[in-house]
Amino acid sequence: MIGKPNKIPIAHLPTPIEDFSRLRPGLWVKRDDFSGCELSGNKVRKLEYLVADALAQGCDTLVTAGDVQSNHARATAVVAARLGLRSLLVLEGHAHESEWLKGNAFIDRFVGAEIDWQAEEGFITQRLESAAERLRREGRRPYVIPVGGSNELGVWGYIDAAREAKEQCESIGLKIDRIICTTGSCGTHVGLLLGVKLAGWGVQLTGIGISSTSEKKTVFARNLAERAIAKFNLPVSLAANDLDIRDYAGAGYAKSRPDELAAIAAAARGAGLVLDPVYTGKAYFGMMDLVQKGVIRPNENILFFHTGGLLGLVAKSELFRA
Repeated sequence: MIGKPNKIPIAHLPTPIEDFSRLRPGLWVKRDDFSGCELSGNKVRKLEYLVADALAQGCDTLVTAGDVQSNHARATAVVAARLGLRSLLVLEGHAHESEWLKGNAFIDRFVGAEIDWQAEEGFITQRLESAAERLRREGRRPYVIPVGGSNELGVWGYIDAAREAKEQCESIGLKIDRIICTTGSCGTHVGLLLGVKLAGWGVQLTGIGISSTSEKKTVFARNLAERAIAKFNLPVSLAANDLDIRDYAGAGYAKSRPDELAAIAAAARGAGLVLDPVYTGKAYFGMMDLVQKGVIRPNENILFFHTGGLLGLVAKSELFRA
């Protein structure tokens, strides 16, 4: 029997599926950017499970980490405030004062998050554990959430999302051939993969890697999926070719190339689809590049998971100045 964990309802679900054939025939978008306002995007689905676990353990502080413009860190800070908890965010990036006045970083402080600044890159996980240990010494009860909320518990948010999307497509008679998602910390991708398998949905899942390399992400995602299968006794197994992750990191995480920015602008101006340059914009660019190269066939119906990022776009508005 599957040991499905408990969750708390904080996302606005189900999110709609919309036709964006103006951008490419057969393109549909799952609007997980509509999952809330301050809590918008894919992170809130994961937090429904993670925060339920934190409350069950009697924790009083949510602790997580990310980039200075992390959507996940912002969502964690907001849900903590909403539930009467405290939050501590270990944020990595350039400590320029103007960065705190924009986008997610502004919301973090606005809702009362405590910020632990990690200026040196590459040590954020160690800093996260150190911050949690400091809170324990102070008598607080921290609940540590990994980057992106991507662990065996967090993936349940997108196991649910896969089932939700399948039911929506069936209700309108829509046959989807391929799902496209952004692959960063891999929790969304792994959740969708497991969810598709559990739902018996015959679609191909392609992840667009927006950081690191596809090889590293494939190893990480497979390990995460196998841990989740074992922990929750999921009646599925992974085949060698189940993980299809394409490398579109480009200039690197949160760094944009001109062709990526052009694709984001074209989606906005061509159909009012607003994407961000760090996550969904890179994924959209990667998808359209795969279309152009013929990897995605002309007759395929695509479901693109829009996982949010509006505040991150606003923080980087200078990239789109004419």
